[in-house]
Amino acid sequence: MKDKGVFKLKEEVGEMERKISKVGWLIVVSCIVLGGGLACAQSPDTFKPGSEEVFLDGFRGIKWGQDISTVEGLIYASTVSGN
Repeated sequence: MKDKGVFKLKEEVGEMERKISKVGWLIVVSCIVLGGGLACAQSPDTFKPGSEEVFLDGFRGIKWGQDISTVEGLIYASTVSGN
């Protein structure tokens, strides 16, 4: 009779450990998701209008709409076709 009580107690302890483990993982995942939301490059309140004007003329010496064949130092690598 005493053995059944011990077995049942071990069973209950095992179930409790699994529940605690699930809760622990839930907390870890929640922290990752919430922390990811806080890791913004720039918060919306600190955005300065006009700060993106750096790229209005182009990027690294290439102007928007410029014919690529006129850019010095570029070589053809490959063409990616859409499916």
